[in-house]
Amino acid sequence: MWSTFAKREDGDIEYEDLIQWILKPSTPLSVTALGELAFFDLKAALEPLFWAYDQNRDGIISWEEFMEAHGILQNALRLNPPKEGDIDPAMLKGDLHHCYLTIGSEGVRSSERQDRRLTFAKFITWQRDALMSSSLASDVLAKTLHSVAKQLQRVFKLSETEKRGQLTESDKQVLVRILQHIAQFSRELWGQSASQWTSVIAHSFANKWTAPVVGMNVQHLQEVFLHDFEAGRLKFSARVASREWEILCIPAIPVLNRPQAWLAKLRLTTQLTDGRRLRSSWQFYRYAQELFTWHLLTDGKVFEVALEGLSPELQLFCLLKTMANFGVRLTWSNLQKALSQAVEMHSITDEQRRLCNSVFEKQVAKGLDAEGLYFSRERLERVTACLVTTPSHVMGVFAEP
Repeated sequence: MWSTFAKREDGDIEYEDLIQWILKPSTPLSVTALGELAFFDLKAALEPLFWAYDQNRDGIISWEEFMEAHGILQNALRLNPPKEGDIDPAMLKGDLHHCYLTIGSEGVRSSERQDRRLTFAKFITWQRDALMSSSLASDVLAKTLHSVAKQLQRVFKLSETEKRGQLTESDKQVLVRILQHIAQFSRELWGQSASQWTSVIAHSFANKWTAPVVGMNVQHLQEVFLHDFEAGRLKFSARVASREWEILCIPAIPVLNRPQAWLAKLRLTTQLTDGRRLRSSWQFYRYAQELFTWHLLTDGKVFEVALEGLSPELQLFCLLKTMANFGVRLTWSNLQKALSQAVEMHSITDEQRRLCNSVFEKQVAKGLDAEGLYFSRERLERVTACLVTTPSHVMGVFAEP
């Protein structure tokens, strides 16, 4: 690490040079929101993008794979011209084949380049240089790389749908929005975007929280799902021992001059009396407020785009509000379900979940101690399990430094 710095004659480095080096996204150090230094794993941040390029996941990006993925990034920029102050990335300019052959080609004779293979190590070196001009903080950089990878995978799926002649008008609208996102993310990652926001991560999210539609109810959604699920697939209600739901309701991305829509996805795991566990596939719904009911969607692309448009904080808040049935009472068990789903969605880390639970346990312990009650660990857990809180209070816990 020390060898990368420009040094003075006495062998030391300038303080300003050190700060500038730390602030570059391609360096192994980053500055947290608390002003502390932390190691930044660029390799881990780049993995999702590498696997998006390497579609067959054999560890090598072939010329055909590179042409498809990199071509999508280039086309996204062409279809969404730069605004005033935007600078298109040099990495996404020029001939595709020349770009592919020159990645990691230093010291390689031109006659040998045709047989070269683009490995993950070369991909990292290429991206480290390309990301040097990025002004994104390291944590935002990692999230944006992940977003680009997910958007590329969605374009691949839509491309397959088009090849089968099944691309609908709705699919085309989704594709247009995805390419807009890719163009914006690409300029922020590898070029310069005049529209970068000052908020830590809000710059890359197109969706926002809106008040839930009147009459929207999670229990009603479950009833609609059960009707669709049991009537159209399996009829085992007489043998059901228990049901476990995974549900998330979110606002759709706002459309000008149209009423705000709400979307949902849910999955049901059913425990049968004979010991078997049956899990449904994810199903997607849209709330029809004119009929006060939920309508089944044929696919989940609209939901996934809307979810991607929400910041991690709003994803967590939507989970909490869903578990509270859009009310203000959130039981401890439902809080745990929401936090578990948030970890799976990468909206929060497992450490953040642990710290959140620790805050509530300390509050309960403080209350028991104030009343002069002896409490063991077992009793503390029992009392905490009876806790009822609110989604807003939970968000306040996460907002505390």
